[in-house]
Amino acid sequence: MAGHPDVAVNWRDIGDSGRRLRFAFIGNFADGELYEVMMRSAFVADGLDAEYLSLDTSAADFADCVQHLIAKGFLGANIGVPHKPAAARMAESFFIVRHGMATANALLFREGIYGQNTEVAAVNTLLRDVEPGTALILGGGSAARSVIAALLETGWRVKLWNRGAAKMRLLQTTLAKLGDVEISATPTPAGCRLIVNATSLGKRVGEQPPVEWQHVQKGAVAFDLVFREKRTEFLRAASLRGLRVIDGREMLVEQAAIAYEWWLQGEAPRTAMLRAVGLAGPRDKF
Repeated sequence: MAGHPDVAVNWRDIGDSGRRLRFAFIGNFADGELYEVMMRSAFVADGLDAEYLSLDTSAADFADCVQHLIAKGFLGANIGVPHKPAAARMAESFFIVRHGMATANALLFREGIYGQNTEVAAVNTLLRDVEPGTALILGGGSAARSVIAALLETGWRVKLWNRGAAKMRLLQTTLAKLGDVEISATPTPAGCRLIVNATSLGKRVGEQPPVEWQHVQKGAVAFDLVFREKRTEFLRAASLRGLRVIDGREMLVEQAAIAYEWWLQGEAPRTAMLRAVGLAGPRDKF
């Protein structure tokens, strides 16, 4: 991919601008690189004179950063790790309350601060042509929480595995009102139609979650929430076994596209966004 930013912008250095449309990404810089390339490609595809910046800020400065963006005329922001819970706390209102999950990965600045968790809707969109069955979710954090909420809402049965038992029990309790979450003692996909990597394993080359691939069923789908420029080891392992895969970059694009449409009240140019992050276009249906 061309056009990578060389360095994240310090939010304190942002001044006024003549552009009416200003947006930002606040979070991990490596993620911000992909967001910036993707969102700028979307604006070009739609013929918009819009500005998009990847911002560097600490957790302690997050709230001040958001207030500074509002003062400088920004209309919205994508929120990345580790600021999603803080963004949810800042939001005066959630766009879809039942999908809040104490996480906001998109903010809208319009006579106040509005939050949205676009992860739940993005998961449902990407899995809309997969018949619900049993899903194995690997992970115990906020990403796993959003995925499980999406799956339970659409009729899936959920098995959860994480190295930390306390995290699994907490997640099980938190989501009890949405449905039953079975805790799995091992990361085995036996009997599962879907395997989701909601851990951070795969951000670094050579890493992948410890899936017991020998037990995977034919025709299963492997869905990775990790996104990077190249396909992850988790997805490569799944592909070698003939599984259909959903790349984390597809998730990145879909959740960003939902935010884009929320901000601008128009359809997002998903094909341009997918190409910007190294994917040829909308995923083929299997």
